Amino acid sequence: MTSTIETTLLIAGIGITGIFVFMAIFYLLIIGLDKLLPFEEVKPEE
Repeated sequence: MTSTIETTLLIAGIGITGIFVFMAIFYLLIIGLDKLLPFEEVKPEE
């Protein structure tokens, strides 16, 4: 392969890896917030 294609694949791989790392961190942040601040359904008073 030419060096241009190798560089392009390297940049694409870094980008895709970055996206998956961000999604994993975001998922863990949501799970952590859900455990820290659990949802409590408000029951209407009658």
